[in-house]
Amino acid sequence: MLVTIDFLIKLWVNSNVFEPIVVWQNRGHVDFFIQYVTNRGGAWGMLASFHKPLLIVRVLVIMGLLAYLWSEAPLFKKSLCLVLILAGAIGNVLDSFLYGHVIDMFHFLFWGRSYGIFNFADAMIFIGSLGLIFMPRTIDHANRANRDSP
Repeated sequence: MLVTIDFLIKLWVNSNVFEPIVVWQNRGHVDFFIQYVTNRGGAWGMLASFHKPLLIVRVLVIMGLLAYLWSEAPLFKKSLCLVLILAGAIGNVLDSFLYGHVIDMFHFLFWGRSYGIFNFADAMIFIGSLGLIFMPRTIDHANRANRDSP
């Protein structure tokens, strides 16, 4: 479902957004636009000249996440974070296969400065990663202890 939402947003942007669309301006010194941008690299366009190797790494990461989810059966909170990362990665890889690049569209300006343009898949990856970073490690250790006890 998350990959479908990402796909539909990108399809709409690809078909309908030819100039930036103002969503809001100067709301607490924040401007928000929908803007069609292509990206052949990673975050902020890094590694754009290594499109194919980056695509291979992304596919390997997807396979690794799927294998981990299949074999480990982590707790719900951890699984949710990993599913968000996985859905975002699949959405961006799907773009690379369909268009030859990733479609980005959410553009925020904070106090007049741009901090990058991203898409729904990127947001899922970011939120899932934050969840993993801030998830208490004791939960995972307690889960393993309960699983390993007779």
